[in-house]
Amino acid sequence: RAKVMAEELLWQLHREAGLPVTVIRPGWIYGPRDRTRIFLLANALRWWRMPVLGWGRNRLNLVYAGNVAEACVLAAQKPEAVGQAYNVSQDGPITQRELLDLLARELGTPRPWWYVPYSLGFVSAFGMECIGRALGIPSPPPLTRYMAWYLGGQGVYSTAKCERELGWRPGVSYAEGVRQTVRWYRQIRQSLGNVGELPVGLH
Repeated sequence: RAKVMAEELLWQLHREAGLPVTVIRPGWIYGPRDRTRIFLLANALRWWRMPVLGWGRNRLNLVYAGNVAEACVLAAQKPEAVGQAYNVSQDGPITQRELLDLLARELGTPRPWWYVPYSLGFVSAFGMECIGRALGIPSPPPLTRYMAWYLGGQGVYSTAKCERELGWRPGVSYAEGVRQTVRWYRQIRQSLGNVGELPVGLH
């Protein structure tokens, strides 16, 4: 909601004050130094038996951070991009099941094998958040409502305009992006000794 309001304000400034505006609308950004979604997913796969929400066939709207940066650079270099908005997502959708399998393979953990209805997962996440707050636990639970919403939702957005007008193509695939992210995750864990000491941002 805050992002939508910010974009509306920018368009208003563009129309009324002539502010040069180009909007990049990325999907679920992941990559090294992401201490939110992928970080929590990796923790969940390592620490407990992470379930698949629903049947796992829902398509997710992910994009590697480096691919987003490349789109931003291309947009900044093209004057004709002013006044335009571009969706930036990965090269084709990936399902929840495929993402969890990729992560499990790179982490060397068993792939999730049990399924729970999305509604039950969301309610369970809310319960875990309440228990954590009541006990004064500073770190988020293995599954939060925010994570359940991202994992269990459906999100597919066309990047045809970005590819056509900016000449953008995602240079890093899902497999390579997850591999690089997990490599960073392992390095952080080894350097700290206890991953729980690292702050994360999905409460």
